[in-house]
Amino acid sequence: MHSHIFLNGRELEYPDPPTPVAAFLTRVSAALSDAAVTVNDMISLVYGPDNPVLDHEYFPGRAMVTPTILADPVRGPVYRVLNDLIERKRVQVGQIDPEAAFAKYTVGVPEAAGLLGISVQAVRLAIDEWRLPAVLRRGQWWLPPNAIESYKLGGRGPKPKPTKPVAPKTAMSTQAQAKLGGVPGASLSVRLYDEGNRLIDLIATGKDGGSTIYTFPDVWTWAAVKTTSSEETRVFEVEPAIETGEVEHAGLWVRGSLKIVHKFKANKAKGLWQGKGKALADFRSYVRSLNPNPARNGLPDGKIRPDHYVDKGTVVDRFLTEHPEFSRFRNELFELYPGDLPVDPGWVGLATQQS
Repeated sequence: MHSHIFLNGRELEYPDPPTPVAAFLTRVSAALSDAAVTVNDMISLVYGPDNPVLDHEYFPGRAMVTPTILADPVRGPVYRVLNDLIERKRVQVGQIDPEAAFAKYTVGVPEAAGLLGISVQAVRLAIDEWRLPAVLRRGQWWLPPNAIESYKLGGRGPKPKPTKPVAPKTAMSTQAQAKLGGVPGASLSVRLYDEGNRLIDLIATGKDGGSTIYTFPDVWTWAAVKTTSSEETRVFEVEPAIETGEVEHAGLWVRGSLKIVHKFKANKAKGLWQGKGKALADFRSYVRSLNPNPARNGLPDGKIRPDHYVDKGTVVDRFLTEHPEFSRFRNELFELYPGDLPVDPGWVGLATQQS
């Protein structure tokens, strides 16, 4: 038997793999230990033509995971191990901080069961079957609140055994994949973010630059998917989900265990794509535009009065009402200023009327 301990503390035992699979595992492990190997190198290796674990029929030259593979007693565990090795490479190069990420896993199994209206055993089964993310701390499983909110119960009873090849659109049962790049007149790119709104990957190919298949890492929390054409640019805000979702554009796509949260066009699309830096810059400009002018408002002492200050949360919420593309960065906007913000009396009056 083989065993592997994942970043989340889970220990998995699985039967000894056949020689080609064992050799490939050794090769990927060596790549993890090699400081010269990048994260993209690891991804290309695991999802490349040399991987004997995954499917190679749907996209020649690339490897893909299917429900049949995940259900296999050897290939399923090995696939999970390979993905964990990729995540360990991300840790190695500083792309992710597992301690910070897992700090947000604060819901215990009994509490999760109560929130979901199911038994403790059902929650543990969902964790065991990889349907709920969790981290093992001091012998107890802990889950992130956002996973509880998005979790949906599947069908009951035994799972049917796959009997036919799975079509590409339904091949990603626990992961998201993308066909990215540029084709004549169109392109599709992705920015991936972790729980701290840190950019963990940008995957883009220039116009007419061809396409590539990319598998999302397990740690992604949300993504901006940009599609371009001669007519317009759109950006889709997507996040992990139990159900299957898809963004398709000119034969390019993002699909798998995800859902579309928002769609943006024009300037709002540009804003979401540019991300946190753009959100902070625009919010600073917005706050400056609200700042009262003592001379214009006839303040005798030339000073801003205390009643011209508004709770910064109110200002942030008003800004996000006008700029929903920046909603993901609410915490960063809130933390940008230390306290209440001075605003023009007219804005204060409007805020008071609407409160």
